[in-house]
Amino acid sequence: MEYKIINGLGMQQGTVKKVGGKWIAYGRNGNKFREFENLRFAQNYLKSLGYILESIA
Repeated sequence: MEYKIINGLGMQQGTVKKVGGKWIAYGRNGNKFREFENLRFAQNYLKSLGYILESIA
């Protein structure tokens, strides 16, 4: 599973991927940004910063 991190202007700012049992957010440059226990924590944290997650099909 992989999700795009989208800012308020609709531009991709990074990705969130499931690696092992954790969700890891990567920045636009591909560097590891933050780890999350589950996808809900990732969504809530990124929402508080003004970003949304969009599924990559």
